[in-house]
Amino acid sequence: MLKTTWKATLCAVLATAFAIGCSPQGDDHDGGDEHAEGADHDDDGDEHGEGEEGEGGGMIHLTPDQVEGAGIRTQTAAAGLVEETLRLDAVVAENEDRQSHINPRASGLVRAIHKRLGDTVEKGDLLCEIDSVELGEAVSAYQAASAMAAAASDLLEREKELFAQRIETTTKALDGTIKLALNIRDREKQLESKGISTLRPLLEAEQALQEAELGKDQALTELRALRDSRLLELQSAATTAAIAKHAAEDSLRILGIDPTTVRAPADGARESLGLYNVVAPRSGVIATRDVTLDEFVGPETALFEIHDPSIAWIAASVYERDLRRVRRGQTAYVTMGALPGARFEGTVDFIAYEVSATTRAASVRVEIPNDPIEQWPEPFPLRPGMFGAVEIVTASRQVAISIPEAAIVHEGAESFVFVRNAPGQFERREVTIGAHGRINVEVLSGLEAGDDVAVEGTFVLKSAARAGELGGGHSH
Repeated sequence: MLKTTWKATLCAVLATAFAIGCSPQGDDHDGGDEHAEGADHDDDGDEHGEGEEGEGGGMIHLTPDQVEGAGIRTQTAAAGLVEETLRLDAVVAENEDRQSHINPRASGLVRAIHKRLGDTVEKGDLLCEIDSVELGEAVSAYQAASAMAAAASDLLEREKELFAQRIETTTKALDGTIKLALNIRDREKQLESKGISTLRPLLEAEQALQEAELGKDQALTELRALRDSRLLELQSAATTAAIAKHAAEDSLRILGIDPTTVRAPADGARESLGLYNVVAPRSGVIATRDVTLDEFVGPETALFEIHDPSIAWIAASVYERDLRRVRRGQTAYVTMGALPGARFEGTVDFIAYEVSATTRAASVRVEIPNDPIEQWPEPFPLRPGMFGAVEIVTASRQVAISIPEAAIVHEGAESFVFVRNAPGQFERREVTIGAHGRINVEVLSGLEAGDDVAVEGTFVLKSAARAGELGGGHSH
C-alpha cells in the first residue's frame, strides 16, 4: 500500500513539473504557436535568444497557484555563520559514572522486596529487607557495649556526687568541732583574765583547738585521696567501656548500619535484631534486579543495579586523520534512527588516549541531557544500544554569503540554485560552494546578498527546467 502511494505521488509531482515547464503562462503569450515560430518572450515582453539561456541557465515562470502547489519556499541569501561538522556513526552507551551496584553488607535471608525492575527510585528509597544473623550478633554486641558504657559512666557520676556529699558533710562536722573548741578556748581566756580560772585550763583549751584543726585537715586529705583513687578506677572502667562501644559501632558501620538507628531492646520483644533495610544510594531507575524472597544472600550477591539515565553517553569512533579536529567541549548534535525527527545537543567530554591498531580510530564520547521528546512520550528516550549519528561542530566562521544546504541542487560536477527574480519567475543559476556547514553552506560566487533563493520545492523547479530544455527552449 505504501509503495503504491509513493509511486503515485512521484508520478503526480513529475507530471506537475512537466506541465509547469511546458504550459504557457501569463497574459503576454497566446499559446504554443508563438513558440513554434522561435520568438521567446519573458513576462515583460523582452526578447532573448538561445545565447541568453545558456548564460543565465534558463528561466521558469509559474503562476501563484503553481508556486503554492509545488510547495516552493524561498530564503534571502545573506551573511551568516557556517558550522563545519564531522559526522560519525554513533551508539548510545552506558553512563558508567551514574550507576550503582547494590550488594548486602551482611549475609542473611531476604524477607521483603519493595522495588521491581524498571521502577524509578529516589535516594534513600527502601529496596528490600534482609534478616542477618551476623548483623544480629553485631547489634547485640553493640547494645551490650552501649549498656556497659552507659552504666560505667553513670557509676562514675554517682561516685563523684557521693564523694562530694561526704566531703561536704565531713567538712561541716569538723568545722563544728573546731568552732566548739574555739568557743571553749575563748571562754577560758576570759576566765583566766579575770582571775577566776588558772592558766592550765586555758592551755588545755588551746591544745584542743589545734588538734581539732589538724584533725580536719587530716580527715579531708584522707577522704580526698580515697575519692581520687576510686574515681580514677571508675574513669578507667568508663573509658574501657566507651572504647568497646566505639568498636561495636564501627562493626555496625562496616555492615552498613547507622548505630543511631539501632533501637534499644523492648521488654519481651521478639523481633529480630538482624533485620535491616537496603536503601537506594542514588536516584535513578532499577536496571537489574537479581533477588527473590527468602533467598540467602551475601556480600558477593548483586541485588540491584540503579542507573541514572538523565545524562546519556553517546559513543563514536574518529579516524586518526580527523582526530586533530576534535576537542573536548565542542558542541555535538545527535540523531537516532529509532527517533526520526528528534535532535539532541550535547558536548564532547572525552577523547580516548589510544588509537586502535585495528581500526585506526579513537573513541570519542559525547554527553547529552536525556530530556523528554515529542517523538516518544516515555522518559529517558536515549536508551543504551540505540544506533544513530553524531555531528561534532569542529569549526564555525562568519561568511559573506550563506544559504541552506537544501537550496543546493547538484547535477554532475555542477551545483546550482534557483533564484526568484520576480513573483513566479525563477532563474537557474550556477554557484560555487565553499565551506559546508551543518545546515548552511558558503557561496563563493553566483549569488549576491539579498538574492531570494528557493530552499523548498527545488525538485519541482529542476524538473520544470529539465522539461524546458527537452522542449528546445526555456520554460514558461
